[in-house]
Amino acid sequence: MALDGTLSSSPERIAAGLTTAPGDNQNVLALLNLQSEKVLNFSQGSYQNTFEEYYGGFAAKVFLTKASADAGLEQQQAIVTQLDILRASTSGVSLEEEMISLTQFEAAFQASVRVLETMNRLLEEILNLI
Repeated sequence: MALDGTLSSSPERIAAGLTTAPGDNQNVLALLNLQSEKVLNFSQGSYQNTFEEYYGGFAAKVFLTKASADAGLEQQQAIVTQLDILRASTSGVSLEEEMISLTQFEAAFQASVRVLETMNRLLEEILNLI
């Protein structure tokens, strides 16, 4: 950071005093006093904070708001992950695959029934021959 060239070459342009008298630094002193003077958050007839205190409180509020938002985001992401896992576990069954398997089992059962019917007829004929 550097001082503007016009100010460094002409220091009288800086309004350090209330008058133009040499050595008048009343404006600078008033500005310095603002560092410790309570001037912000007018409440119930009195000022309660210096600039530094006000900024510290403001920064703390911003930090807490961000921390709360981060925690909320993390919680929401965990919920989304849980829901994705739950959805995957319940929808892991393909209806088309289940229908194909059911059709195959039905065909196998019908084939087994035909084999048993054939064996039953053969046994009846053998018994009739005896």
